[in-house]
Amino acid sequence: GEVEPGKGQHHLVRAFAEVHKRFPETSLVIVGDGPLSSVVESEIRKLGLEASVKMLGRRTDIKECLSCMDVYALPSISGEFFPNSILEAMSTGIPWVGCDIAGLKELTAGGEAGEVVSIGDIDALVLIMSRLVEDTDLRMRMGLNAREEVEKKFSIQQVFSRVLASYGRVIAS
Repeated sequence: GEVEPGKGQHHLVRAFAEVHKRFPETSLVIVGDGPLSSVVESEIRKLGLEASVKMLGRRTDIKECLSCMDVYALPSISGEFFPNSILEAMSTGIPWVGCDIAGLKELTAGGEAGEVVSIGDIDALVLIMSRLVEDTDLRMRMGLNAREEVEKKFSIQQVFSRVLASYGRVIAS
């Protein structure tokens, strides 16, 4: 991933600071590198979160990184078309929270697999992340629903069929 203005990692760090006050055993992992890495690192220092937030930089072992997570957050504020990272998290059975961009509501399974908040709504991020940290049963249920949803709607065969049908409509017209 990229640490850039549109990804909203600075919002995530601020939201995590509030979650961490309530749940001091939590930690935040940020995967990716980019032009705003130093700004995000500065925000981490400013909030005194150096021991609880790890910036891993650019990684290729995404499946392994996701296997260490209980909740996935992508608080993008702009610039996303369709973030594959949400699908990657869902495929590993992780519930997620993201901002209401690029049709992400369609991936929530009606709030049973993930949740979206308004762009830039840090308080809503705090609320959802706290609820998922606190309620293990909810987190596990949403994770299972996330995996089922991505298998049902985004398997290679499903995506291939939709792309093929789209080409068919274009050719027919």
